[in-house]
Amino acid sequence: MAKDYYDVLGVDKSASQTDIKSAYFKLAKKYHPDVNKEPDAAAKFKEINEAYSCLGDEQKRKNYDQFGNTDGNPFQNAGAGNGASGFGGFEDFGGFGGFNFEDIFSSFGFGGGSSQRQSSRIGSNIALRLNLSFEEAALGTTKTFSFNRTEKCDKCNGTGAEGGAFKTCPTCNGTGQVRYAQNSIFGRIVNVGTCKECGGTGKIPSKKCTSCNGTGTMQKTRTITVTIPAGIDNGQEMTIAGEGNFASGGASAGNLILQIAVSPHKMLTRNGFDLYITVPIPFTTALLGGKITLPVVGGKVQVDVPPLTQTGATLTIKGKGVKKLKKNGYGDLIVTLQVEMPKTLDKATKEKLEQAVSGISSSNYTKCKDYESKLSKL
Repeated sequence: MAKDYYDVLGVDKSASQTDIKSAYFKLAKKYHPDVNKEPDAAAKFKEINEAYSCLGDEQKRKNYDQFGNTDGNPFQNAGAGNGASGFGGFEDFGGFGGFNFEDIFSSFGFGGGSSQRQSSRIGSNIALRLNLSFEEAALGTTKTFSFNRTEKCDKCNGTGAEGGAFKTCPTCNGTGQVRYAQNSIFGRIVNVGTCKECGGTGKIPSKKCTSCNGTGTMQKTRTITVTIPAGIDNGQEMTIAGEGNFASGGASAGNLILQIAVSPHKMLTRNGFDLYITVPIPFTTALLGGKITLPVVGGKVQVDVPPLTQTGATLTIKGKGVKKLKKNGYGDLIVTLQVEMPKTLDKATKEKLEQAVSGISSSNYTKCKDYESKLSKL
């Protein structure tokens, strides 16, 4: 039988969002597996999360009220998380009321995720805009550039300690955590948090490094050369692992994220890996056929225009587009032809044209015939 999410949280269908949130917090505190050791606590906790992931969001709640919890319900289990233990299951709840669930549940005394994360903390990412010409993006290139980032202090190797010597943190007595009382929606509780003095490591430098003043990091200019793959497009991003900022304490660096900005071509327009262009041609070329020259990436090509080409006709030049990123082959060049008439004619030329076109039967002008037929019936 399908669950009734209102029954799971113990609220009426008319309950306000505040009532639903309050009921969820109370039940989550009661059934959290780190506190409740009953065999079914984990399953109950997961069920509570599932109910709140639906009812805690006003739009999902409206759909649930309308369609119910059926197998076809697109919100079934939406945002239920990665499981009932630990804090992985709360990653999808960050938008509910601005609460940080990891901090809320650490305040229950369930253990500090913060201290556990300290050892795996990495530095922040750096985002840079990288400008490319149209040809550089289409053909690929290499770019050498410099930027500022936070790096490990050379003198202390990122430890922040002169000579690498440490002592036990006097604030947390080496535990990496401190406890303090805090008023919350559940009443007055004891919160366990990361020690700010030592950053959760449980130790502090015996003497701060004189080069970095104990931070373990310094601002430096970094110069790198990056290979830009052929076919990259405007608005795409490249991630260069390990080229971001370093964190204090000797942790590894974050990533460098290159935001690609491609200048437009003077004549060609790109859509995916295909290129587009509209080309005017003289009416004589459209009538008799001929050759036209087209721009392509890195050069020019000549193509044939067949006789009796109509304005708006298109030509597809295979393989003359942009190289397909991470794939074999190239896109195409799609050409739209616009027939242009001369603005003036001298008398002699006009007489020659009249003589030339006198032999063309009116039946050759199918659109004109169709128009005149429709006009005669009005």
